[in-house]
Amino acid sequence: MDRNLLQRYTGRDEAAPDDGDAVEDLGCFGWLRGARERAPMLRLWKRTGECLAISYSWIERINYDPSVGIVIHMGSTAVTLHGRNLNRAERPQVRLFEGLTRQRVPWVKEEDADPAFIPSREACVVDKLSW
Repeated sequence: MDRNLLQRYTGRDEAAPDDGDAVEDLGCFGWLRGARERAPMLRLWKRTGECLAISYSWIERINYDPSVGIVIHMGSTAVTLHGRNLNRAERPQVRLFEGLTRQRVPWVKEEDADPAFIPSREACVVDKLSW
Protein backbone atom coordinates (compact mmCIF):
# COMPACT_ATOMS: atom_id res chain seq x y z
CA MET A 1 0.00 0.00 0.00
CA ASP A 2 1.19 3.48 -0.79
CA ARG A 3 2.55 5.12 2.38
CA ASN A 4 1.05 8.54 1.50
CA LEU A 5 -2.37 6.95 1.11
CA LEU A 6 -1.97 5.20 4.45
CA GLN A 7 -0.99 8.47 6.15
CA ARG A 8 -3.96 10.29 4.64
CA TYR A 9 -6.50 7.81 6.00
CA THR A 10 -4.94 6.95 9.35
CA GLY A 11 -3.32 10.29 10.16
CA ARG A 12 -0.01 8.67 11.04
CA ASP A 13 3.02 7.05 9.51
CA GLU A 14 3.58 3.39 10.46
CA ALA A 15 7.32 3.77 9.85
CA ALA A 16 7.55 6.38 12.63
CA PRO A 17 5.53 5.26 15.67
CA ASP A 18 4.25 7.92 18.03
CA ASP A 19 5.92 7.64 21.46
CA GLY A 20 3.85 10.39 23.06
CA ASP A 21 1.42 8.16 24.95
CA ALA A 22 3.36 4.91 24.68
CA VAL A 23 4.99 5.24 28.11
CA GLU A 24 2.92 5.39 31.27
CA ASP A 25 4.46 7.20 34.26
CA LEU A 26 3.96 5.07 37.39
CA GLY A 27 5.91 7.32 39.74
CA CYS A 28 9.33 5.75 40.14
CA PHE A 29 9.29 3.92 36.79
CA GLY A 30 7.84 4.08 33.33
CA TRP A 31 5.85 1.29 31.67
CA LEU A 32 5.47 0.68 27.94
CA ARG A 33 1.75 0.45 27.16
CA GLY A 34 1.82 -1.70 24.02
CA ALA A 35 1.68 -5.44 24.74
CA ARG A 36 4.51 -6.11 22.30
CA GLU A 37 6.57 -2.99 23.06
CA ARG A 38 10.15 -3.47 24.27
CA ALA A 39 12.60 -0.82 25.44
CA PRO A 40 16.06 -0.98 23.81
CA MET A 41 17.69 0.72 26.82
CA LEU A 42 16.96 1.28 30.49
CA ARG A 43 17.59 4.82 31.78
CA LEU A 44 18.33 5.13 35.50
CA TRP A 45 17.85 8.64 36.93
CA LYS A 46 19.29 9.82 40.24
CA ARG A 47 17.57 12.76 41.95
CA THR A 48 20.73 14.82 41.27
CA GLY A 49 20.04 14.59 37.53
CA GLU A 50 22.77 12.02 36.87
CA CYS A 51 21.60 9.34 34.45
CA LEU A 52 22.95 5.96 33.41
CA ALA A 53 21.50 4.29 30.31
CA ILE A 54 22.16 0.59 29.82
CA SER A 55 21.22 -1.60 26.91
CA TYR A 56 18.83 -4.39 27.82
CA SER A 57 20.92 -6.65 25.58
CA TRP A 58 23.87 -6.26 28.01
CA ILE A 59 21.91 -7.38 31.06
CA GLU A 60 22.96 -10.87 32.13
CA ARG A 61 20.64 -11.35 35.07
CA ILE A 62 18.39 -9.49 37.48
CA ASN A 63 18.03 -10.51 41.13
CA TYR A 64 15.22 -9.46 43.45
CA ASP A 65 15.58 -9.79 47.21
CA PRO A 66 13.14 -7.70 49.28
CA SER A 67 15.82 -7.06 51.92
CA VAL A 68 18.37 -5.80 49.35
CA GLY A 69 16.37 -4.57 46.37
CA ILE A 70 16.71 -5.28 42.67
CA VAL A 71 20.24 -5.93 41.41
CA ILE A 72 20.87 -5.71 37.66
CA HIS A 73 24.07 -7.49 36.56
CA MET A 74 25.98 -6.46 33.41
CA GLY A 75 29.39 -8.10 33.20
CA SER A 76 31.52 -6.76 36.06
CA THR A 77 29.06 -3.91 36.74
CA ALA A 78 26.03 -4.13 39.00
CA VAL A 79 23.26 -1.59 39.50
CA THR A 80 21.15 -1.79 42.65
CA LEU A 81 17.67 -0.33 43.05
CA HIS A 82 17.01 0.19 46.77
CA GLY A 83 13.51 0.89 47.99
CA ARG A 84 10.25 -0.66 49.07
CA ASN A 85 7.48 -2.61 47.35
CA LEU A 86 9.74 -3.07 44.32
CA ASN A 87 7.66 -5.98 43.06
CA ARG A 88 4.25 -4.73 44.15
CA ALA A 89 1.55 -4.74 41.48
CA GLU A 90 0.77 -1.17 40.48
CA ARG A 91 -2.17 -2.66 38.64
CA PRO A 92 -2.78 -6.21 37.33
CA GLN A 93 0.34 -7.55 35.57
CA VAL A 94 2.34 -4.32 36.11
CA ARG A 95 5.30 -4.80 38.49
CA LEU A 96 8.73 -3.16 38.39
CA PHE A 97 10.76 -6.38 38.68
CA GLU A 98 8.59 -8.25 36.18
CA GLY A 99 8.71 -5.29 33.80
CA LEU A 100 12.50 -5.23 33.93
CA THR A 101 12.68 -8.94 33.10
CA ARG A 102 10.38 -8.38 30.10
CA GLN A 103 12.05 -5.13 28.90
CA ARG A 104 8.84 -3.14 29.43
CA VAL A 105 10.46 -0.52 31.72
CA PRO A 106 12.21 2.29 29.79
CA TRP A 107 13.25 4.30 32.88
CA VAL A 108 13.56 4.19 36.67
CA LYS A 109 14.10 7.21 38.92
CA GLU A 110 14.88 7.85 42.56
CA GLU A 111 12.15 9.27 44.76
CA ASP A 112 11.97 13.03 44.81
CA ALA A 113 13.58 14.57 47.90
CA ASP A 114 10.74 17.09 48.23
CA PRO A 115 9.35 16.75 51.79
CA ALA A 116 5.91 17.74 50.49
CA PHE A 117 5.83 14.53 48.42
CA ILE A 118 5.08 11.56 50.66
CA PRO A 119 4.17 8.39 48.74
CA SER A 120 1.73 5.93 50.30
CA ARG A 121 3.13 2.95 52.22
CA GLU A 122 1.83 0.62 49.50
CA ALA A 123 3.51 2.48 46.62
CA CYS A 124 6.55 1.17 44.78
CA VAL A 125 9.35 3.55 45.77
CA VAL A 126 12.99 3.65 44.65
CA ASP A 127 14.90 5.42 47.44
CA LYS A 128 18.37 5.05 45.96
CA LEU A 129 20.11 3.89 42.79
CA SER A 130 23.73 2.80 43.09
CA TRP A 131 26.26 1.68 40.51
